[in-house]
Amino acid sequence: MAAPVLVLRTAAGRSWRFTLADLRELPAQHLRTTLPAALGLAGASDWEGVPLSRLVALTGATPTTLTLTALNGYSVAVPAQDLARFDPVLAYRRDGHEITVRDKGPLILIYPFDRHPELNRQVYINRTIWQVHEIVLE
Repeated sequence: MAAPVLVLRTAAGRSWRFTLADLRELPAQHLRTTLPAALGLAGASDWEGVPLSRLVALTGATPTTLTLTALNGYSVAVPAQDLARFDPVLAYRRDGHEITVRDKGPLILIYPFDRHPELNRQVYINRTIWQVHEIVLE
């Protein structure tokens, strides 16, 4: 049995565990965008993953903030309004290939930088967190 790559928790203590196979079974979203140079992933890429809003909808929760935590303990707070406004994707593939831990995977939160020029600010660059393994809905 595959190990979970993502744990999703609510403030009330309910939790869900997802393997990569579980995430791939959910309806995927494709996004082509160029990330800001500060993120170290040069050039335009085709990203595939689950819209963060879809994962939240699975829980039935209505959070105001999502705290995403990386494998190294780094965490970011993402306002829930970002989900409706920008529809960021929790990507597990880049250019058709699964994203390895070495390449900042297995999950990276990707904003559609090319569609929304206002995302090219440090606050959104900071929210583009890689190696996501836990999300807490608050």
